[in-house]
Amino acid sequence: MQNQICLSFQCNLQEFSCHDGTCLNSSVRCNGINECFDGSDEIDCRVLKISQDSYLGANPPVTDDRRTIINVSTEIFYIGSFDPKAMTFVVGFKFEMFWFDSRIKFANLKNGTSGAQMLESEKQLIWIPKIFFSNSLQSID
Repeated sequence: MQNQICLSFQCNLQEFSCHDGTCLNSSVRCNGINECFDGSDEIDCRVLKISQDSYLGANPPVTDDRRTIINVSTEIFYIGSFDPKAMTFVVGFKFEMFWFDSRIKFANLKNGTSGAQMLESEKQLIWIPKIFFSNSLQSID
C-alpha cells in the first residue's frame, strides 16, 4: 500500500494561483513578465473574447429594433488659419465614438494604462464604424 499526501490551499480573492500552486498578486497576471516559475500567469492573456464561428466583424451590432446606436463626441482644441476666399480653415479636434456590441466580451482588463491591451490582430477582428470627412484636405485614419 502506497501513502499519498495531498496538500490543498486556496489563494485569496486578490491573488492568482500559478499552476504550481504559488499565489501571486492578481495585478501581475498578464503583465508580459513571467512571475510564476512555470509561466502560467502569462497563459491565455487575450483581452478580446469573441466566437470566431458566429461573429462577423463586417456587420455592425444591432439592437432589438435593428439599429446600431453610435454616440459621438467632438472637442475642438485648436482653430488655426482661415481663408474666406478659398473657403478653407484649419482646425484641430478630437473625435470619439462610443457604441455597445453585445457580441464582444473582454477579459484580463486592468485599471490604468499598464497591463493587458488589445493586440492589433484583435482590433482587426471587431467591427468599428468607418468615418470620413468628404470636404477635408487630409484623411483621418
